[in-house]
Amino acid sequence: MNPKLEKALATDRFWRDIGNDLLIIFLILEIILELYPEPRSEVSPWQGNERRLFARSKRMIWVLKRLWRSFNNTLDTFGKWLARHIPNKRNIALITALGVAIGVGLEIKFGKLADRVADKMSADRSLSKAEQDEIQERLKPFGSHMIIFFMVDDLDPEIIGIVRDLSKACALPGWYSGFDPSGVTKPLDGLEAPLRGILVLVSPRAPDKTTLPMAKTLVSLLQNDDLEVELSTAFIGPFPPIDNRVRIIVYSK
Repeated sequence: MNPKLEKALATDRFWRDIGNDLLIIFLILEIILELYPEPRSEVSPWQGNERRLFARSKRMIWVLKRLWRSFNNTLDTFGKWLARHIPNKRNIALITALGVAIGVGLEIKFGKLADRVADKMSADRSLSKAEQDEIQERLKPFGSHMIIFFMVDDLDPEIIGIVRDLSKACALPGWYSGFDPSGVTKPLDGLEAPLRGILVLVSPRAPDKTTLPMAKTLVSLLQNDDLEVELSTAFIGPFPPIDNRVRIIVYSK
């Protein structure tokens, strides 16, 4: 997959999850505020029933009474703290409602962005007319070059489509942009290939010194168009070919 799109998808999903977390947190806070206790009295629910319930265990009665008083005091302390720091329950309810709205907004916004990126990652690769025109405009200063395309699967309609768009983008006046006229179909012997995405291959012994800068510019433009593209000069062996041709090998996504 395209690392740029993967990073964008991870970022959008992160903020979408933050929105989910805020939504849950503020909903829980709102429930707590609705249920938070008022200061309670010291009256024990066991009063009047101690002799009947715990006649044989005065020690247990004493322990339970102490536990109840401790629990009662804790509730009173919490209620007084809320009353002191949150004097207006209506205001805090508005804050929690605002927090819920923010959480929902983040979830909707970044959820949609994540869905768009996911759709783009699963869609067929393509170059719009505007993107093709931009590539042509940026490649003009490099003079004329020969661009040779190779398809690892000439029956895959997705590969055929992106090769067609790439060929149009590189079809400048005086340039050759097409398949190898010699009839060679695969440049896989003698090079190191990624086996996915698009590989732009340039010989490090190309006599024309504009070949490599042109290829780097092309790769940068295609990457900006969210295509997974890699530039390579990594021919296997001690003697790369003396060749000005730029080979573009298109693999599956």
